[in-house]
Amino acid sequence: MSINVRNRLNRLVVAETEEYRQALLTIYRDVRVERALRARAGLELQQMPSAAHPSRLKDRCIVNGRAHSIITPFKLNRISFRSLALTGQLPGVRKAAF
Repeated sequence: MSINVRNRLNRLVVAETEEYRQALLTIYRDVRVERALRARAGLELQQMPSAAHPSRLKDRCIVNGRAHSIITPFKLNRISFRSLALTGQLPGVRKAAF
């Protein structure tokens, strides 16, 4: 499975479980809720798949899947961005002249 496909699947898992995960976190952190319910919410949080945690997501280049030096508005890494910009394939992007 390619990196981009795996990344897309992880984003889908996070999107599907986000609302339920936030509800469990609210219960787990609320000190006014009885201890047994909080413990059960904590166990359910631990049993969720690790891919469901939003901090596990990584921005990746849409051209080659590279994870470093991502230019967020374009979703490209610096190498792909430079090559596409120099060939004129990115509208509105020009080389800077000082």
